[in-house]
Amino acid sequence: MRKTGPIILISVGVVLTVLLYLAPRTALNETTPEVTQTSSVDELIDEAIEKVRGDAPMEGIMSLRQIAEEHPNNPKAQFYLGLFSIQSGQYEKAVERFRKVVELDPNNVDAYRFLGDSHRSLGDTLETRAAYGAYLELSTDEEAKAEVQALLDQWSN
Repeated sequence: MRKTGPIILISVGVVLTVLLYLAPRTALNETTPEVTQTSSVDELIDEAIEKVRGDAPMEGIMSLRQIAEEHPNNPKAQFYLGLFSIQSGQYEKAVERFRKVVELDPNNVDAYRFLGDSHRSLGDTLETRAAYGAYLELSTDEEAKAEVQALLDQWSN
């Protein structure tokens, strides 16, 4: 007499394993796709920034550029690419990035400041004054406003 018990048990185990493998995988606590996508993009941006500031700056920049290409309307990615453009002396690129940021987020005070700094580095008086003017209107930081006003006054002389 054959023992069919172990064979049945093995067969049931194989069938259950196959069914579990083929079952759809979903999270238990699903959130809306936009929220998940935004938070995951922000997390990717944060990781890229850490790489830039850490021991893999080029890898971080490349990751950030890829994120900005895939999500061109993400102001955070554009902002940090603008900052890194200033750090590397690529002021034209910085201007492009910060223009995009203020287009996407017109209340981003820091973007106006860095946009003005970039234009100033390029020697563009009119655009510098416009960006710094917007900064002065939006900023609540009196000390920083005084610095920007001093820069504008210096350019007037």
